[in-house]
Amino acid sequence: MPHQNNDTLIIINMQEGFRCAELLSIVEPVRELMQYWRGEVIHMKFFQEPGSIFEQRLDWTMFQNKADRETMKELKNMKVQELWHNTYSIITPELQAILESKKDQKIFVAGVFTDVCITHFSVQCFDAEMHIQVVEDACATPHGEEANRSSISSLAHMIGSHGITDVREALMGVNPEDPYHVPIVNFGDKVL
Repeated sequence: MPHQNNDTLIIINMQEGFRCAELLSIVEPVRELMQYWRGEVIHMKFFQEPGSIFEQRLDWTMFQNKADRETMKELKNMKVQELWHNTYSIITPELQAILESKKDQKIFVAGVFTDVCITHFSVQCFDAEMHIQVVEDACATPHGEEANRSSISSLAHMIGSHGITDVREALMGVNPEDPYHVPIVNFGDKVL
């Protein structure tokens, strides 16, 4: 389903510390979404402080340094709002306020990890009766393509198959390189 001007795009964890082959495979689709999106774009970025639950229970200390937290260099020049999260759930008080103000619009999501943050966020949105759209070809997990496909398949059952889309459909009529592109025409305060 194509997005509208007031729909929000949430990009999750496209950061240097998660750089891997699977993440690199979605850089171009994510960049395309960010470049042509007409509505609000928010990049939810992960961080952790020393002594976090990730360090205590998993002995994992990545993202305690600035280098890991950086937006991927391929996406660094994109103009988006950045918000930070430090749990598997990306819904922080700041994001919650934004989502509540957009309850009647669609929320599109892309990024990593399909089997963790993407799934968790999508189900939270569904439970809150929001209109969630997972952009499947702009989602990945370093746990492999089978885990990615399985997560998308599970999401199609949990949020409905109509909640799964792809970049082409999400940007239909927006990307000038798309054969179905329809230019925006301004008539005073109306956009057609």
